[in-house]
Amino acid sequence: RSQLVAASLPKPYFQNISLHLRGYLEDLIGNHIDFKSVTNVGGASLENIYFPEELPLDQFIVEMSKMYMDAGFIFPAILNALKHEGPKWMSRMEYKGELSGRDPITFKQISDKVAGHDDEKLYYFNYRSLYKNVGPKETPEDYAVSKRLIKYLVNFAYYSDPTPPGLPYTWAQFTGDQVLRITAEGDYLADQSYFGQLANVVNTWSYFFGWQ
Repeated sequence: RSQLVAASLPKPYFQNISLHLRGYLEDLIGNHIDFKSVTNVGGASLENIYFPEELPLDQFIVEMSKMYMDAGFIFPAILNALKHEGPKWMSRMEYKGELSGRDPITFKQISDKVAGHDDEKLYYFNYRSLYKNVGPKETPEDYAVSKRLIKYLVNFAYYSDPTPPGLPYTWAQFTGDQVLRITAEGDYLADQSYFGQLANVVNTWSYFFGWQ
């Protein structure tokens, strides 16, 4: 997850970026597309999208993490799903459980409400033995999420469909805008406004990275 990486870097690193933000963003785009006009416009556009005003350093680090989450995870995930021609199902983990974003040694947790990009593994496999100060039994909330995720896999193995007919809800195949939101309260398909925000991320980074 982007904030875990950010937490491992010294604050002066981000302080230097904040002082030379426009150039940093132009260089980021320039790593992917070699058109000076695009890098110049792109640097200004990204600054306006993610850093529209001067921020305290801690908040700047959070916004930098969000930008890299968009560029490194959301954008390529959706772009590849759109390009892949076979049947596929897309989900977004929004549930932040007991072990999410925690250091296995200190057990300190990132103070946000965002699940990590690979948190699903915590509900498919038993990672609890790797964490100090944590017992062998998961929380009821973690258990409920784990049961649902495993059930999707079992259903897919048997029926080639994570939610075959007869279940109270349907995880529809991704054909352009179907995303299952996995939350503490249950799982449900995102509405159009939700996916519209994700589509904006794809459109932004497709242009600035030159990926089509």
